[in-house]
Amino acid sequence: MNFYEKELRTMFERDQTIKDKQFAGRILLGSLGDKLLVKIQFIPSLAADHYNALQVIFLNRGKGFVDKENFLFRDIIGPQHREDLGEVEPHVWEYGGRPAWFIPITEAQREKIADTVRGYIRLFQSENG
Repeated sequence: MNFYEKELRTMFERDQTIKDKQFAGRILLGSLGDKLLVKIQFIPSLAADHYNALQVIFLNRGKGFVDKENFLFRDIIGPQHREDLGEVEPHVWEYGGRPAWFIPITEAQREKIADTVRGYIRLFQSENG
């Protein structure tokens, strides 16, 4: 299990809304019923190898793309502070081929990110029929 999969599992494995979860690399794919799929993935929005957001994509099995939203970590948990750098945007970075949080986040911050994304996903539950 790689770093990204471990993070996604920590955030979403216990979630009851997403069914048939499959984890692969930086991606979680699951279903919200017979027709609607949800894909959650770490993405970089400013610099390569600096993953500062989770992207959520909804796909209809028969009709394709439904919706997409990016959740920037800074918008959810705010900037992080490091004395030698000041305020830093929270992100996972890859240094020497090894991903890690640039400044480690707390379990409460991780849960806040997951709660925000889960709230958005729940909005699509009723659309699934």
